[in-house]
Formats: sequence, structure tokens, C-alpha cells
Amino acid sequence: MPPSSTVAANGHDEETFTVSGGKGKSPDVEPGVYRLVVTNVRKETGPNPFEPGTERTSYIFHLAIADAVEEGEFLWFAGTSLKSKRLTDMLAALKLSIATAFTKNQVVGRKCQGNVILSDKGYARLSQVFPAA
Repeated sequence: MPPSSTVAANGHDEETFTVSGGKGKSPDVEPGVYRLVVTNVRKETGPNPFEPGTERTSYIFHLAIADAVEEGEFLWFAGTSLKSKRLTDMLAALKLSIATAFTKNQVVGRKCQGNVILSDKGYARLSQVFPAA
């Protein structure tokens, strides 16, 4: 839902942001190691929080629990260069050689394992990925 605008007592527009009760798309599971499958990978460009006024591109891997895909997906954000530990960890977990490129078809459907922990707010969060046994 987009923010709405009202006129505040001081005569300026005041933007209202609606806050939902939550229900993320991540699976609601206990902490532990799970077998995961890549269901999608996409590239997204947006504001760079580390360098205001610039943009950065990330690869976003969608991972589901292999035997419970319908339960939701974890999102794994990674940089686009070999300097990105999250990217090299993901490529290694998927048993792809560290190359200069990969295709969506090479990634979607591949399996790996992931360690799920609870965030500070008690939500399941994927903390690391590694090759499937």
C-alpha cells in the first residue's frame, strides 16, 4: 500500500506509512541445518546504503527448504563481484566453479545446505550456505 498524504497542523503535507503486523515470506522453521533448493535468482539495482547518492547492484538468490518449497523462501543477497564473500559462498555451496558468469538455468534447481538461525526479533534467518552432503 503506498503512503498517503495529509495536511498537518503546520500546513505541510505529512506522509503516513502503514505498518503491517508481519508475516514474511521466509519459512517458519526452528534453527538448524536444512537442505535447500534455489527457486529463483534475480539482479536488482537500488540505492547504495554505504555510499549515499550512488546505486549498487545485488544478486538475490531465492532458496526454499527442499522438501517444503510451499513454506516460503529465504532471500540471500550477494554482491556481483568475486570480492563478495556472500556470492563466492553461494557459488561454492551450489558447486559452481568460480567463474566470470553464470546463468539462471545453471542455478535454479540446484541444492545446497543452509544454517538457519533466529534473528533478534525471533524470525528464521538464513545465516550461511554450504555444499549439500
